[in-house]
Amino acid sequence: MDLDISGVCDVFGLGLAVTRGLRMAGYYHNEVWRLDTITGAYAVKRLPPSAAPAVEIEISAWRAGIPVPEPVPSPATGAYVVPVGDGCVRVHRWLDGKAPALGDLSPELSAAMGELVAAVHTAGRDIAPQEPPRADPSGHPATDPAYGLAGLAAATARPAGVGTPTMSHGDLHPKNALLRFDGSLAIIDWDTAGPYVAEQEAAGMALDWAARLDGSADLDRFDAAVYGYRKAGGDIPAEPWVFGGWVRGYLAFLDGAGRNEPTGTLARLHWVEANLDALTRRL
Repeated sequence: MDLDISGVCDVFGLGLAVTRGLRMAGYYHNEVWRLDTITGAYAVKRLPPSAAPAVEIEISAWRAGIPVPEPVPSPATGAYVVPVGDGCVRVHRWLDGKAPALGDLSPELSAAMGELVAAVHTAGRDIAPQEPPRADPSGHPATDPAYGLAGLAAATARPAGVGTPTMSHGDLHPKNALLRFDGSLAIIDWDTAGPYVAEQEAAGMALDWAARLDGSADLDRFDAAVYGYRKAGGDIPAEPWVFGGWVRGYLAFLDGAGRNEPTGTLARLHWVEANLDALTRRL
């Protein structure tokens, strides 16, 4: 579906467009364009109206000083999600940088991400979640017995009433970070933002920022992410349930992908299962 460039520029007060809009690759949930106008460069995203609550969490993070691309409101209404053409659109000021590649990942960068996540969780707790955290609301989804992961699901199930609810990003993988040219990080793509369990999201972030291609984890990067999170005021108890949000998320991904899923996700889950006790002791 084409982008209504003139409509976007009018509604968000962006001025005259000087490009036709460049569709960006690598976005799976929504369509994203780079748009250059006489007032600057912008990222334009088409998304469903149901995404509005997630947008509010991102805006709260931006107002709290979390490094995210600056959201642009409609000058007429102050709204950040506006109907344009056949869908809803939101706009950010363009932020230069790149997704961290495997070669960019280091203990130092993982520690920096850990600190950022702690700041996100602090800001998110001020919003006061009003519904059960969806990262692990009541155990784990049923999983295909062929995966051989029922034991991991049971071992990482979160006890009822345990954990700190917060409004957060929901997918703090390196693919949703932006490595700036000065070496700093920003957090992008808040489409899955909502209520989560802080300890689980932090432990999942540590695993994702420690991932290796063979399914194992770089323990130096894992330790650094946990250290950064704690340094900035976060806490992750040394208990297996903190990995439950990560396990649940990847099990749900497997259930959705079915037999078309590459072996990488299964390899990661089986590695965590084999090393769960050791990972828990490192927290």
